[in-house]
Amino acid sequence: MADDRSDLILRLLREFRGDFDNIKERLDGIEQRMDEVHESMYTALGIAGHANVRHDSVSAEIKAIKARLTKLEENA
Repeated sequence: MADDRSDLILRLLREFRGDFDNIKERLDGIEQRMDEVHESMYTALGIAGHANVRHDSVSAEIKAIKARLTKLEENA
């Protein structure tokens, strides 16, 4: 009777170990994909941030050009 219980426990432990190995493998894959998403997100945010700064710079230049044009038109 005790031998049957030991066999049952050992069999269950082996199944659990197999399940944990599968889960670990899946989690490793998920972790790798999350790292890739994280890197892509920072790249996208960097590009968007650069575009925003560039837009502000161009907008300031256009505003200055419009002011100069207005002065030239007033003097003409």
